[in-house]
Amino acid sequence: MVVRFKTVEPMEYYRRFLKENCHTNGREFGKFRTTTVNIVPISTTDGSALVKLGNTTVVYGVKAEFAKPPTDTQVANQFIANVTENSQIIQKEDFCVSSGKLPWFLYCDLICLDYDGNILDACTFALSVALKNVKTALAEVNLKKKGYLNIRTHPVVTFIAMFDGTLLIVDCTGEEEHLAIGNLTIIMDEEGKLCCFHKPGGSGLTGAKFQDSMNHAVTRHKEVKQIMEEVINSMKPKKKVTFSKQI
Repeated sequence: MVVRFKTVEPMEYYRRFLKENCHTNGREFGKFRTTTVNIVPISTTDGSALVKLGNTTVVYGVKAEFAKPPTDTQVANQFIANVTENSQIIQKEDFCVSSGKLPWFLYCDLICLDYDGNILDACTFALSVALKNVKTALAEVNLKKKGYLNIRTHPVVTFIAMFDGTLLIVDCTGEEEHLAIGNLTIIMDEEGKLCCFHKPGGSGLTGAKFQDSMNHAVTRHKEVKQIMEEVINSMKPKKKVTFSKQI
């Protein structure tokens, strides 16, 4: 009976949970699903990462090579390109090996393994981690000696859906996204700087609701930054500790 009601009247089904300020699985509206990240050792890439946000799963692979990028390079995902540009997570001069030489050119490939809403958050997080563990040959072009990219900022995406004109819900599932009357996407860096704000029409947003959205973005950035730091620190070689005992 419940499954039939959900299929025939999906919005009315979800409104029962909206009144209780929770998702259909009991998760509070201001809470994100469990987020995990793994450094995936893909042999054909110079850096990679797999991110799971609930059931949504994406994997990013970054390949670096010396090349002159064509002037008509197509951008497969304009949103991710805008985030990278606006947040200045990396800058073009960081790819210049030396004057008059070919720069490093990065190929960033994304595969969505499982979609269940909030895809942009997962994609941006995966890109940040993948770039963080990219190793390229150092300036003297010693291909055997690797160095990490200079990652300047750590932008984090917070996607918020709007229901019934007043409710703001973070990290919606795929089903919930289809029922929302509007949405907004906030990209913020670790200094609290707004890198990008996107709201494609839909219901209006009051000043108070906008401030609530910004607060969600600040909280989310702290959560993601902590997860990222834990993963990156786990990649670093462990220092050898020598124990001595005096007799």
